[in-house]
Amino acid sequence: TPQLQGLAIRDADSVNSLRYQYQWQQHLFGLESGVDLLSHKGIVNRLSYSYLWPWRNLDIYLNAALTFESSKVVAYYYGVSAAESRTDRPLYRPGAGLKTHLGVSAIYPLAEDWQLDGSIGVNLFSQQYLDSPLVTRRQESMAILMVRYVF
Repeated sequence: TPQLQGLAIRDADSVNSLRYQYQWQQHLFGLESGVDLLSHKGIVNRLSYSYLWPWRNLDIYLNAALTFESSKVVAYYYGVSAAESRTDRPLYRPGAGLKTHLGVSAIYPLAEDWQLDGSIGVNLFSQQYLDSPLVTRRQESMAILMVRYVF
Protein backbone atom coordinates (compact mmCIF):
# COMPACT_ATOMS: atom_id res chain seq x y z
CA THR A 1 0.00 0.00 0.00
CA PRO A 2 1.17 3.59 -0.56
CA GLN A 3 1.24 4.30 3.19
CA LEU A 4 3.91 1.65 3.70
CA GLN A 5 6.17 2.62 0.80
CA GLY A 6 9.61 3.60 1.99
CA LEU A 7 9.42 1.69 5.27
CA ALA A 8 12.22 -0.75 6.02
CA ILE A 9 11.13 -4.38 6.21
CA ARG A 10 10.95 -5.50 9.83
CA ASP A 11 12.62 -8.86 10.37
CA ALA A 12 10.91 -11.61 12.36
CA ASP A 13 11.73 -11.65 16.03
CA SER A 14 12.35 -14.55 18.39
CA VAL A 15 11.18 -13.66 21.88
CA ASN A 16 12.52 -16.35 24.21
CA SER A 17 10.57 -16.36 27.46
CA LEU A 18 10.19 -17.93 30.84
CA ARG A 19 6.64 -18.36 32.09
CA TYR A 20 5.24 -19.15 35.51
CA GLN A 21 1.60 -20.15 35.80
CA TYR A 22 -0.33 -20.87 38.97
CA GLN A 23 -3.83 -22.30 39.20
CA TRP A 24 -5.98 -21.89 42.28
CA GLN A 25 -9.42 -23.46 41.91
CA GLN A 26 -10.81 -21.91 38.70
CA HIS A 27 -8.34 -18.98 38.65
CA LEU A 28 -5.19 -19.05 36.54
CA PHE A 29 -2.43 -16.48 37.10
CA GLY A 30 0.50 -16.08 34.74
CA LEU A 31 3.77 -14.17 34.70
CA GLU A 32 5.99 -14.19 31.63
CA SER A 33 9.23 -12.44 30.78
CA GLY A 34 11.21 -12.65 27.57
CA VAL A 35 13.82 -11.03 25.37
CA ASP A 36 14.23 -11.05 21.59
CA LEU A 37 17.46 -12.61 20.41
CA LEU A 38 17.26 -11.89 16.66
CA SER A 39 16.17 -8.39 15.70
CA HIS A 40 15.21 -5.66 18.16
CA LYS A 41 16.73 -7.22 21.35
CA GLY A 42 13.79 -5.79 23.34
CA ILE A 43 12.10 -7.06 26.49
CA VAL A 44 8.49 -8.25 26.75
CA ASN A 45 6.82 -8.87 30.13
CA ARG A 46 3.25 -10.11 30.57
CA LEU A 47 0.94 -10.49 33.56
CA SER A 48 -2.21 -12.51 32.85
CA TYR A 49 -5.33 -13.76 34.55
CA SER A 50 -7.91 -16.29 33.35
CA TYR A 51 -11.09 -17.55 34.93
CA LEU A 52 -12.07 -21.11 33.95
CA TRP A 53 -15.79 -21.59 33.54
CA PRO A 54 -16.66 -25.23 32.69
CA TRP A 55 -19.94 -25.43 30.80
CA ARG A 56 -21.28 -28.74 29.47
CA ASN A 57 -18.45 -30.20 27.38
CA LEU A 58 -16.64 -26.85 27.00
CA ASP A 59 -13.91 -25.21 29.03
CA ILE A 60 -14.50 -21.47 28.70
CA TYR A 61 -11.80 -19.03 29.80
CA LEU A 62 -12.35 -15.34 30.49
CA ASN A 63 -8.94 -13.75 29.89
CA ALA A 64 -7.20 -10.50 30.75
CA ALA A 65 -3.54 -9.60 30.28
CA LEU A 66 -1.26 -6.61 30.61
CA THR A 67 1.87 -6.63 28.46
CA PHE A 68 4.86 -4.31 28.87
CA GLU A 69 7.09 -3.87 25.81
CA SER A 70 10.40 -2.05 26.12
CA SER A 71 11.16 0.97 23.96
CA LYS A 72 13.28 -1.25 21.68
CA VAL A 73 10.22 -3.38 20.84
CA VAL A 74 7.82 -0.46 20.36
CA ALA A 75 10.36 1.52 18.30
CA TYR A 76 11.14 -1.50 16.10
CA TYR A 77 7.52 -2.09 15.08
CA TYR A 78 5.89 1.33 15.50
CA GLY A 79 8.76 3.79 15.17
CA VAL A 80 9.69 5.76 12.06
CA SER A 81 13.40 6.36 11.41
CA ALA A 82 14.81 9.45 9.71
CA ALA A 83 15.33 7.41 6.53
CA GLU A 84 11.67 6.28 6.58
CA SER A 85 10.15 9.68 7.33
CA ARG A 86 8.38 11.87 4.79
CA THR A 87 5.91 14.76 4.96
CA ASP A 88 2.91 12.54 5.75
CA ARG A 89 4.93 10.16 7.96
CA PRO A 90 7.09 12.11 10.44
CA LEU A 91 10.03 10.81 12.42
CA TYR A 92 8.76 8.93 15.49
CA ARG A 93 10.83 7.50 18.36
CA PRO A 94 8.47 5.98 20.96
CA GLY A 95 9.21 4.89 24.49
CA ALA A 96 8.09 1.70 26.21
CA GLY A 97 4.43 0.79 25.92
CA LEU A 98 1.61 -1.19 27.50
CA LYS A 99 -0.94 -3.42 25.80
CA THR A 100 -4.13 -4.63 27.46
CA HIS A 101 -5.86 -7.79 26.24
CA LEU A 102 -9.42 -8.83 27.05
CA GLY A 103 -10.83 -12.02 25.58
CA VAL A 104 -12.80 -15.23 25.76
CA SER A 105 -11.46 -18.65 24.80
CA ALA A 106 -13.13 -22.03 24.58
CA ILE A 107 -11.76 -25.56 24.32
CA TYR A 108 -13.89 -28.43 23.06
CA PRO A 109 -12.66 -32.06 23.02
CA LEU A 110 -12.95 -33.72 19.61
CA ALA A 111 -11.35 -37.04 20.54
CA GLU A 112 -9.05 -38.41 23.24
CA ASP A 113 -5.99 -36.46 22.02
CA TRP A 114 -7.61 -33.80 19.79
CA GLN A 115 -9.36 -30.60 20.72
CA LEU A 116 -10.89 -27.57 19.03
CA ASP A 117 -9.76 -24.19 20.40
CA GLY A 118 -11.39 -20.86 19.65
CA SER A 119 -10.70 -17.35 20.93
CA ILE A 120 -11.98 -13.85 20.39
CA GLY A 121 -10.53 -10.75 21.96
CA VAL A 122 -9.52 -7.16 21.77
CA ASN A 123 -6.12 -5.53 22.33
CA LEU A 124 -5.93 -1.96 23.59
CA PHE A 125 -2.76 0.10 23.22
CA SER A 126 -1.10 2.82 25.30
CA GLN A 127 -0.32 6.21 23.80
CA GLN A 128 3.21 5.16 22.73
CA TYR A 129 1.62 2.94 20.07
CA LEU A 130 -1.28 5.23 19.20
CA ASP A 131 0.95 8.26 18.56
CA SER A 132 2.83 6.39 15.82
CA PRO A 133 2.12 7.64 12.30
CA LEU A 134 1.91 3.96 11.31
CA VAL A 135 -1.18 3.32 13.48
CA THR A 136 -4.68 3.95 12.13
CA ARG A 137 -6.85 2.21 14.76
CA ARG A 138 -7.08 2.58 18.53
CA GLN A 139 -7.67 -1.13 19.12
CA GLU A 140 -7.10 -4.49 17.51
CA SER A 141 -9.75 -7.20 17.32
CA MET A 142 -8.72 -10.82 16.96
CA ALA A 143 -10.26 -14.22 16.37
CA ILE A 144 -8.49 -17.59 16.34
CA LEU A 145 -9.79 -21.06 15.54
CA MET A 146 -7.48 -24.08 15.64
CA VAL A 147 -7.39 -27.83 16.01
CA ARG A 148 -4.80 -29.01 18.52
CA TYR A 149 -3.22 -32.40 19.23
CA VAL A 150 -2.40 -32.95 22.92
CA PHE A 151 0.56 -35.24 23.64
